[in-house]
Amino acid sequence: EDSFWLVEFFAPWCGHCKQLAPTYEKVAKNLNGLVKVGAVDCDAEDNKALCGKQGVRGYPTLKVFPVDKTFNPYTKKTVKLASDYNGPRNAKGMVENVLASMPDMVHAVHADNATDFLADDYPKALLFSEKEATSPLFKSLAIQFKGRMRMGKASSSDKHLMEQFGVQSSPKLLIVPGTDVSKHVKHDGKL
Repeated sequence: EDSFWLVEFFAPWCGHCKQLAPTYEKVAKNLNGLVKVGAVDCDAEDNKALCGKQGVRGYPTLKVFPVDKTFNPYTKKTVKLASDYNGPRNAKGMVENVLASMPDMVHAVHADNATDFLADDYPKALLFSEKEATSPLFKSLAIQFKGRMRMGKASSSDKHLMEQFGVQSSPKLLIVPGTDVSKHVKHDGKL
């Protein structure tokens, strides 16, 4: 599955796990819709092999699972290689850290590369914004729609590109069904 995950590996008897539980619940609520959040009980018989495979040696262990899989030449399998989460253990710090580590699969679109962005038949979503950073929501959507829809972000200071798409103000989200810019639809609802 093409998703970005934060997973806690825990044991029900672990004091540190019990202490982290309310914080982790807050983190899950704050990341809802942006990042998948899960928890694995390593004491459960069905999960022991998974916890061992993930190298869990202490509790709680937090791991971040990337979107893309990596080919392992030894096992000849394609797997997601998780990395240990070593950031802060408070809700605000965890949310900020995880969102900052989320991959940015949003294409930076400029007047000089717009033709490349539009070159295939994939539907596209193009966001014009004055903000330099890509929002966590737009990054998350790019991950969720990977392989089905191309997501792009353009600067509202790129007047030529705004003119090409008939955009008067930003933020503005456009949907382009394929390669034909003339068939784009402007989203006029709340972003």
